[in-house]
Amino acid sequence: MEKGFIKEITDDNERKFITLTDKGFKYLEKYKLILGFIEEFEL
Repeated sequence: MEKGFIKEITDDNERKFITLTDKGFKYLEKYKLILGFIEEFEL
């Protein structure tokens, strides 16, 4: 939460949920890209 990757949402019934922010989704995309390079070049 400090880095802005996830946020906590409370609905009308006072239930709390954790969800990814746009920044969190972008991070995951970049992370998958990095993992692909590591796998492709056998690093």
